[in-house]
Amino acid sequence: MMMKNMLISLGWDANKIYNVGCYWSYSGDHDIKIKEGEGDEAVYHFHRVDYKVIDLSYLTPLDA
Repeated sequence: MMMKNMLISLGWDANKIYNVGCYWSYSGDHDIKIKEGEGDEAVYHFHRVDYKVIDLSYLTPLDA
């Protein structure tokens, strides 16, 4: 939601931007467990996540 609000404040069309939530709250069938352990013993395995480049070039600002 923070990214959506930032883009809207920069002039992007709010009707073309969707908040799909975040990875941390996802609990679907394709969930990837990246955290093992708790507290000071917690280890995060971010290499397990398949990152994608977000291409915003197809969006147009409202004043364009």
